[in-house]
Amino acid sequence: MNAACIDEIGRFVATGDYDMVHAVWPGRHALERMHAGDEALRAALVDALRQRTKGLTLPAMPADFDPGQFVLGKVHAMVCGLFPAKERQVMLDLFENALVFVDHGVTHCEEVDRAELVDALDTAVDARNGWKRMLAHCSPSRRYQSAVVPDAEG
Repeated sequence: MNAACIDEIGRFVATGDYDMVHAVWPGRHALERMHAGDEALRAALVDALRQRTKGLTLPAMPADFDPGQFVLGKVHAMVCGLFPAKERQVMLDLFENALVFVDHGVTHCEEVDRAELVDALDTAVDARNGWKRMLAHCSPSRRYQSAVVPDAEG
């Protein structure tokens, strides 16, 4: 692996930023480079996660834990603030069933299958990015941007 690829992996693991076309990876064409870069970044992320969690024991869920009620406790106020009354119950039902745990009886992080871990990380990134987009869309600066009219001099 060349130094540019190693630098790109380091940047990705440290910041989450990366070149989407993976221009520094070797390959006969763009698709090969993108595939190689994607695989290398995923492997590096899994390796970094495994290193950081080595020897950690995952906490057990309390016996009386209700994931649906937990989620509703976290999102109820947000849903009521963002959605009209007629849409709230649909959104609350969606959120109530959205929490997924990846443990499946696993007690140590090293026991999690790589493919399952990559899938969980992809889901987490998608969820984070979805929330970022939703919050950006709902931000006051964006909502009132069109209402601001510059003065004639400025």
